[in-house]
Amino acid sequence: MKKYERNETTSLVRSQTLLYEKGPTALKDRELLEIAVASSDFDVAANIGKLIDEIGIKSITVDSLISINGMCETKAYMLIAMLEFWKRKNLYLCG
Repeated sequence: MKKYERNETTSLVRSQTLLYEKGPTALKDRELLEIAVASSDFDVAANIGKLIDEIGIKSITVDSLISINGMCETKAYMLIAMLEFWKRKNLYLCG
């Protein structure tokens, strides 16, 4: 992975680099969300985290996600699909 100079590094690239170098457990929730929705806008990831904290992860919908400024439908569908995939795999592994 390319090393970036501080002035050319976006928040997303920093999070991706940390994931690559240290693994997913080294990332904060916001950094994981930032990568999941491929957004270098700190506010988008932070607001997704706040939304999940407020209404619960099981209540997240495409509409609730696209109500966040900077979140498009495509990224909302992608995040909902990833959450459902995780839920199915988690149930399979635990059940």
